[in-house]
Amino acid sequence: MLVSVEFADAGTKTGSHQVLVVGGCSDATAPGDIGISLEEAKALLNALQWEYVAAQAAEITEKALRCERCGARLRIKDWSRRRVHTLFGRVFVQAPCLISCCCRGHLKKGIF
Repeated sequence: MLVSVEFADAGTKTGSHQVLVVGGCSDATAPGDIGISLEEAKALLNALQWEYVAAQAAEITEKALRCERCGARLRIKDWSRRRVHTLFGRVFVQAPCLISCCCRGHLKKGIF
């Protein structure tokens, strides 16, 4: 079974993304082994969490690319890896460090 998610409006993450391939029967599958295993369920939840956090980070980034005062598009100075703590553990996302426009006159730190 191929599990995928589809984001309708998530900035750069909009679209369909394959999350995980789960399950499958083998010759050793017993009648009591029907259904998703605990390990597969944990892997699926973890993969969904990564996708969801990445989509949320893309939305936050998209909104932050405009100056709050004048609406000018901000430039990206560089990208850094950020750690986000969630209910299911830590997730790492790429986040830009933005340069503010001239109405602000200083470097804006990371978005989250």
